[in-house]
Amino acid sequence: MPDQAESGGTLLVLEAHRMCMGPTSDPGPVDPQFLFADGSLASARAVIATFERAEASIRQIPGTYPLHATLLDPVAALMAEQARDQLARTDDLVREALASVPDRSEDEVTALFNALKDPRTGTPETHGAVISGSDAKGFGLPVEEADSASQRWQAIWCLYMKCAVLSEPSAYKGQTASQVSGSTPPANSA
Repeated sequence: MPDQAESGGTLLVLEAHRMCMGPTSDPGPVDPQFLFADGSLASARAVIATFERAEASIRQIPGTYPLHATLLDPVAALMAEQARDQLARTDDLVREALASVPDRSEDEVTALFNALKDPRTGTPETHGAVISGSDAKGFGLPVEEADSASQRWQAIWCLYMKCAVLSEPSAYKGQTASQVSGSTPPANSA
């Protein structure tokens, strides 16, 4: 894992028998995101918190209803419910990813799931929350911490950079989400 593996990337990493992590590796949180019309993203937790704060404010000070009315419209209520559903599904996805390693027992899956639960969905303030190799190892994940000066890590980093810079189409973590970009190279290109 040369760089970030957030959300779906983290799910893929959790399915690994071994993970090689260096100083730039980051299996970030599995954190459902909502895309808004303006292109911005918000986490499921942020959507829920915004809706719940508006409701609480109206309960405390009923005169604030007009101020919060846009947050409590049916679309926002539906989005808050979808956010709750997404967070609930996240647990199932993480458990399925951990259980996909054939030599992990159900007890090991449960122990890993419980160890990852808080750092994965409970405490990250942003989608880009960083989990180091030693953190991941401490959770019980099969991590090999690579020395950034080692030949192995240099080869991994070189391959990663070649893919990131030279290849089209490429998958990457963009401003709005993990994405696939680029186009099919022209037929006459090498």
